[in-house]
Amino acid sequence: ILDRLVINMLVIPIQKDLGLTDFQISLLLGPAFAICFGLCGYPLGWATDRFSRRRVIFGGIVFWSIATLATGLAKSFPMLFAARMGVGAGEAGLQPAAYSLIADKFPKERMTTALSIFGMGPKVGTALAFAVGGWVIAYSAAHEGLVLPLIGEVNSWRLAMILIGTPGILLALLAFS
Repeated sequence: ILDRLVINMLVIPIQKDLGLTDFQISLLLGPAFAICFGLCGYPLGWATDRFSRRRVIFGGIVFWSIATLATGLAKSFPMLFAARMGVGAGEAGLQPAAYSLIADKFPKERMTTALSIFGMGPKVGTALAFAVGGWVIAYSAAHEGLVLPLIGEVNSWRLAMILIGTPGILLALLAFS
């Protein structure tokens, strides 16, 4: 959820840095993520039925984390749009695989409780995403102009996206726990 929502808190710095219009920002915040999320749900559901669900989850987390990292590295609107599409595509793999794993782990009489708890995740995650996102943005603002190896100097919004995307690549390994 953090990968998906933090961009909402960075609209003004992104808009100023890349010279984006309000319309371009609206495309980044809505269709870039949502359309890809919706369209990728079906093929990733198909993949969940045929391959290891844990690998689908792992692949999705790695993909959306790299796409979040790419958001911070984007130098133009098309690059930023493609990165946000990648976040949507990666996140689309989580729900079908998670529902399938939940169905295997819980008896029928406990299924609705388990699915309700899973369904609470995005609601609680949204609140936490804005709290953690605010902290990451404040940290990034305090380190404006940081020089990163292989990347060079980054401004605060870019650093925030890099800091949010990078840990997911390692945290994806939790899909196998």
